[in-house]
Amino acid sequence: MTFFSRIGGKLTRASSVPPSERKLRRASVPLRSMPPWLALSPWIVVAGSLLLALMVLLMDSSNRDRESEIATRIFLERGTSLIHAYEATLHTGMGFQWTDEELQAVLDKLGTSPDIHYMAVTDEEGRVLAASDTLPLGSELVAPEDMAGLAPDSQARGRIVEVPGRAPVFQVYQRLSVRQYEERLRRHGHMMGRRMMTTPDVERIPSQPLVIFVGYDMTPLLEAESTDARRAFIHWTILSFIGVVGILTLFLVKGYQRSRQLVEETSAFTFALLDTLPLGLVAVDHAGRITAFNPAAERIAGLPADTVLGRPLSEAIPGLWSALNDTDLLNGQNDTGEQEVRCVFEGGRRVPLALTATPVTVPSREEQGSGYAFMLRDLGEIRRLQAEIRRQDRLAALGHLAAGIAHEIRNPLSAIKGLARFFQEISPEGGEEARVAGIMTQEVQRLDNVVGDLLELARPDKLNLSMISPSLLLERAVNLVRADMDKIGIQYDQEVPEVCPEVLLDADRMTQVLLNLLLNAIQAMPGGGRLTARVRFRSHSGEDAADSGYGDTLLLDIEDTGEGIPKDKIQQIFSPYYTTKARGTGLGLSLVQKIIEAHDGEIEVVSTPGKGTRFTLHLPLRSPAQEEGK
Repeated sequence: MTFFSRIGGKLTRASSVPPSERKLRRASVPLRSMPPWLALSPWIVVAGSLLLALMVLLMDSSNRDRESEIATRIFLERGTSLIHAYEATLHTGMGFQWTDEELQAVLDKLGTSPDIHYMAVTDEEGRVLAASDTLPLGSELVAPEDMAGLAPDSQARGRIVEVPGRAPVFQVYQRLSVRQYEERLRRHGHMMGRRMMTTPDVERIPSQPLVIFVGYDMTPLLEAESTDARRAFIHWTILSFIGVVGILTLFLVKGYQRSRQLVEETSAFTFALLDTLPLGLVAVDHAGRITAFNPAAERIAGLPADTVLGRPLSEAIPGLWSALNDTDLLNGQNDTGEQEVRCVFEGGRRVPLALTATPVTVPSREEQGSGYAFMLRDLGEIRRLQAEIRRQDRLAALGHLAAGIAHEIRNPLSAIKGLARFFQEISPEGGEEARVAGIMTQEVQRLDNVVGDLLELARPDKLNLSMISPSLLLERAVNLVRADMDKIGIQYDQEVPEVCPEVLLDADRMTQVLLNLLLNAIQAMPGGGRLTARVRFRSHSGEDAADSGYGDTLLLDIEDTGEGIPKDKIQQIFSPYYTTKARGTGLGLSLVQKIIEAHDGEIEVVSTPGKGTRFTLHLPLRSPAQEEGK
């Protein structure tokens, strides 16, 4: 069974597909536009509802305030008129010598109106001295502290008083200006009418002016306010219903708009995802034509999208076509969904790939068959990393093996070295035996140095840190090789800051590093040249600083004018046992890198064949306190 018979179609020629269809469609499917009135009507409804609600709120609030103000003014005017009428009656009664019963009858008559709770005369402490039938004599109508705050005078005033268990009372109060009535109360020492209050002590009757109170029933006003509140509630209910309907309509319209926007954004995101996907994507329709080809697939296949879109897969990418036919991804027998293949693309380029095939069926075109989406994952980088890991494992195993061998052969070397020296001492001076014994001693010493390098390479990184000046380290290393430089005729230059502070380093290990770099530089200039050693401090901003007070990195440069290193060899020079010297062990730069990394530093190599090489050691500056905190 062929590939295209499995996906339900036949091959078509590329010429039968219009060029315009060979481009990857990135725009979303156009949606029918929404009528403008449908988008605006919810806003109009909501805005109208809010304006109408605001108008009703202002009208209701204004009506309530106006009704309250009118009621207050009516109560105050009626209370003032009633108080003035009572004072006029008292003046008349005092003139006609009315009895207490007659004065009390007047008070009862005035206080028994339907909308009046009480009418009472009190002293300055609020105790009732005379009142209509609704109040007992001697009771406290107003608390003394409230009386002090009322400050009654000849001007009538009003206030609302809450009465527990009853409707609120509107009190109109004023200072009583009938002096004869007050003197009568002091003279008799009792109240008028049928409710008498016996007061044997006349001195208890106050001498200050009396206060008259009229309490009006506020029930009609509260009922009117309740009616207004019910009316306002009905208004608000209707407006709320209209507003909710408008808001729901707005939500529906906005939901529709969000759905449209989501579809467009999803389409745009999908195409953007295909463009940025690190895996190659090749999609074919039911007829086997390529309908999608993302940039990662272009990179893997080495083909631009416009040359493959709309063409059959077998013609556009024959290497991928052959690889698919060699797998079982399309017959449904592959459980993992991914197979590793090696595709051959244009120019004979062989690329290891992990292939995944996923059927794609469009519901509206299900009867036409399925297309496929192929995912291509480039395994070239993975294979390279795997090879690098295997190489590192082999080097590590070789290092451990070399360390073990070195440890085992050091004792026999010591014995051979001792015997060689013994034969050299007992042989005649200048004879052949003494010369051969000397050669044996030198070779054994060379082998012992190689063994020492092997052990040093396998030794764990443990530093003995101390404060030391970099210039002193450089001076120690240079003194060890100065004779070799003078012998070849190498000119040595040194650049060290005038103020070179001490830094925290392992002095012995860093001396070994500098010594190896200096020896390599000398060996790279067998006919002489210039060797430059440089000490610098670099600041946080990347600029060279005068001293460590302005920097955080110590830079040590060893620069020569020797043969240089080819670019393809620079990455290998730090590998163990790699050397270009006839008698080298290939361990020197490996030890240098190991020691610098133990100091949390880095090595930078810049080399130009025929002009020279510069090794730069980047060492972070650390204080003793920082080191103890690690």
